Amino acid sequence: MSRLRIDDPFPSSRGRVGVMTALFLAGALMIIIRLFYIQGFKGQDNYRRSVENSVRVKIVKAPRGLILDRNGIPIVRNRSAWSVAVVYNELRTKKRVEELKNKLLLIHDGKDLPAFNSKELDKAFEKAKIHRFETVRIADDIGTDVATVLMEHLDDLTGIQVLEESRREYPFGSLACHALGYMGEVSEEQL
Repeated sequence: MSRLRIDDPFPSSRGRVGVMTALFLAGALMIIIRLFYIQGFKGQDNYRRSVENSVRVKIVKAPRGLILDRNGIPIVRNRSAWSVAVVYNELRTKKRVEELKNKLLLIHDGKDLPAFNSKELDKAFEKAKIHRFETVRIADDIGTDVATVLMEHLDDLTGIQVLEESRREYPFGSLACHALGYMGEVSEEQL
């Protein structure tokens, strides 16, 4: 018996498949090399550029107007105030949180008194830990001297923000407070 020989119906397809496979492998190799170059050699530069390009939402409250008496003397006016806030997520590790707390405890005001209280900082950082991605205040109405020191060292204080705000000031104290509104924030005890 003789064997029947079946010829390849597509004799040139093997060559085409080989060429296509080689092109695919060359393209994949080029992508892998480029990825390694971007990650390995340009990683730090790309990270720096991404940090510089980040966007943070900042809520800016409009200052409220003056309230004058009939003679044009201000009963209520605005003043600038400084607050310190932290974005807990920027700290990344517990070690960095502790380092930041220690740095903040070293800062003193113009009268050489500590600007921050250890217990209050711990309480504020616990609150910030719960709201990791939000800006959480750790100190309110700090002096200009402390705000200046903090702004000078913001590069060393990762996660810290110094916020300028407008606060109400009542030159005559509680005069007409029933008509002018609250003199400050409602405390926990008042709630």
